[in-house]
Amino acid sequence: MFIGDEEGGEKVKIDKVILNSSFIFLFFYFFIIILQ
Repeated sequence: MFIGDEEGGEKVKIDKVILNSSFIFLFFYFFIIILQ
């Protein structure tokens, strides 16, 4: 179970990184649209 918990933690960490990257990408995307 310890190994499963580690894998789950890594998966959550990766999901958070992807979510943050997507949020930043959308932020700049709308920012550029507003400037134009």
